[in-house]
Amino acid sequence: MRSYGVVSNTFYELKPASADYFSKVVGRKIWCIGPVPLCNRENTGKKSQRGKQSTIDENDCLKWLDSKQPDSVVYKNKEEEKEEWLPEGFEKRNEGRGLVIRGWAPQWLILDHEAVGGFMTHCGWNSILEGVAAGVSMVTWPVAFEQIYIESLVTEVLKIGTNVGVQKYVELMGDSIHREAIKKALIQIMVGDEAEEIRNRVKALARIARQALKEGGSSDSDLNALIEELSVRSLKLK
Repeated sequence: MRSYGVVSNTFYELKPASADYFSKVVGRKIWCIGPVPLCNRENTGKKSQRGKQSTIDENDCLKWLDSKQPDSVVYKNKEEEKEEWLPEGFEKRNEGRGLVIRGWAPQWLILDHEAVGGFMTHCGWNSILEGVAAGVSMVTWPVAFEQIYIESLVTEVLKIGTNVGVQKYVELMGDSIHREAIKKALIQIMVGDEAEEIRNRVKALARIARQALKEGGSSDSDLNALIEELSVRSLKLK
C-alpha cells in the first residue's frame, strides 16, 4: 500500500476498468507497457528463448507446425511435466497428428504460429497475455492462486475463451475434470459459429495490442510517461 505505482505487463485496452480503478479509486499510478512478448515478434530466436532453454529444437517445432492447416492445432501448457501423465502408447497412436514436448516448450514461438487456433491454459498471466498477443482462442483450466480470477476475465469479460468447469482449487492435483468436458470446451473454441466469434474477438484484441505498442499507442505513451516520471524524480533526488 506504500508503493508509488505499478508497472504492468498489459495494455490499457485489455483491462481499462481495472487500470482506471487503480489510478482513480486506489489513487496510485499505473503504467501499462505491454504486451512485452510482441517486442520480439519478428525475431524467431528471441521468441524461442522466453524463460528456460527449450527442450525441442525450434526448427523442428516450426517444421511440424508448418505442416498443419491454419487454426487447426491446440496447444496445452503444464507447469510440471512428468512422463507418467501420458497413457501408454499415446505418442505412437498420435504420431504425425500430435507433437509431445517434454519439459520447457518455446511457448511464444508456438502460439504465434498461424497453425495454432486454440490454447488450453492454466491461466497464468504471462500465458494469457501471450495468447491474446497471438490472437489465439483459449480453454481455461485454473489450478491455483489468482488464476480463477484471470479465467473470469478471459471467459466472462473479454469472451475470448471457454472453461472446462473447474469449481475449486486443489493445488497439487487440480480439480477432477471429465474428458467429455475437455472435448466440449475444445470443440467450442475450434469448430462452428461460436468458435468463429471467439476467434474474431481475440484476433481483434491482438490487433489492438500491436497498435498499443506503436508510436503514440497507449503502451508507448505509458512507457514514455514512466521514463519522464523517473527522470523528474531522479533530478529531485539530486
